[in-house]
Amino acid sequence: MIVSAVLLWTFLSAFVYGTGVLAMLSFEGVWAWYATLKRAPFEPRPIVFMVVWPVLYGLRPAGSYLALGELAGKRVGIYWAAFAMAIVSLAFNAAWIYAFFGMRRIRLAFIDMLLYSATMITFTVLAFHLDAVGGGLLVPETAWVLFATVLSGYVAAFNDVEDDAKAARLTQEGDL
Repeated sequence: MIVSAVLLWTFLSAFVYGTGVLAMLSFEGVWAWYATLKRAPFEPRPIVFMVVWPVLYGLRPAGSYLALGELAGKRVGIYWAAFAMAIVSLAFNAAWIYAFFGMRRIRLAFIDMLLYSATMITFTVLAFHLDAVGGGLLVPETAWVLFATVLSGYVAAFNDVEDDAKAARLTQEGDL
């Protein structure tokens, strides 16, 4: 049971991360489009994202397993709520990648990040109720998601909707 639960959470985390990386690489003209956006002056370099996300996706399976690995002796309502938040947060993570890089809908991506943040906060709090160490292992991802939400909000606030649509159109036509 222990090995299968750890493998499940590791697979889910790796699947979302891997899918996101492959998606970003496959979206035509994504980096040229991204370079046109007004971004926060405190945004880290791309290499930081490439290092941080895999580390966080390594902590998530461990934290998820400790909090959700076994139902025995845990409060059933909190357990299933935490389980749902874990799955929903992964879905919001994947949806952001598609909304931002695939559709180039920066405002939709920001709304998604707000929902992703809410689910991560909820998941982390519930995980703490089930296992303090498991909840603690989720804190770095929750903090990073909140920071990423600020970055996404900055992009949404400081880029015109028309510019957003124009960049998406030019990218699709291959002119950008």
